This record gives sequence, C-alpha cells and structure tokens, in this order.
Amino acid sequence: MEKRTKTFEEYYQEGNTVRTRVVERPLPEEELLRLPPEREDASRAARPRRVPRFDPAKVGAFVLLTALSVLLAFGGALYLRLNASVMSSRSHIAELEQKLADLRMSNELQTDKMNAEIDLAEIYQIATVQLGMVHGDGSETIAYDEQLREYVRQYEDIPGR
Repeated sequence: MEKRTKTFEEYYQEGNTVRTRVVERPLPEEELLRLPPEREDASRAARPRRVPRFDPAKVGAFVLLTALSVLLAFGGALYLRLNASVMSSRSHIAELEQKLADLRMSNELQTDKMNAEIDLAEIYQIATVQLGMVHGDGSETIAYDEQLREYVRQYEDIPGR
C-alpha cells in the first residue's frame, strides 16, 4: 500500500517576523478510511433533516424590526411631505417678495413722475399773486404747552395767551 501525504502550512517565528513553510505529513489511518468528500455529502443527504423549532424570540425580533421599518418609512414619507410644503412656501414667499419689490419700484417711478410734473415756482406764484397769501413771520407763531395730554385734539379750543 502506498503512503499518502497531506500538505500543511506550518508557521514559525524567526526574530520579529512570522514565516510559513509547507510541510508534507503522512495521513493517519483514520483519514485513509474516511470517504472522499463527494461521497460524504451523498450520505448526509440521505439522512433525515431536523425540523427547526418555533423560536418566539426570532418571531418577536421579526415583528419588532418590521414595526420599526414601517415606522421609519412613515416618518420618511412625512418628512418628505413637510419638506415639500416648506419648499413651496419658500417659493411662494419669494414670488410675493418679488411682486412687492416690483410694486415699490413702480410706486417710486410714479412718485418721481408726479414730482417732475409739479412746478413749485408756479404754485408759489399762484398762492402769492392770485390768492394773496404771504409768508408769516416769527411773531405770528403762537406756541403753548399742553401738559395734560401727549396729543392735541383737532376740534378743541386753542388756549389764549
């Protein structure tokens, strides 16, 4: 009978490094009697399989992970919906701000146009020549202190001197 050998990698330390070498050793008698791997698999397939037992911990973990997955999906959908709502609000606000800026610009242009059309010299001439108005001097101005209130009512009598 011929001796069969099997190759092994053997590790040894040399200094501060670990090296390997290939060693061939003869197989023991038990390994010679063992069937080749393809025959072993066939014999295992013929054996009856064990039926897995019902494990409540695995079912509980499955239910917990499923519930967490559903909760995470719901939370993600809610986040996306809220994010879309915020983005649409921001775009609406940007549109309104642009509209406000356009209206302000239009208002300023209209005011400038009206001010350009007003001739202050003509108004002064009409007031002084046609209507007989004159500028008042400092002696005609009456100042008084109302200490009871912070404002003056329009139809109230003006106090005398």
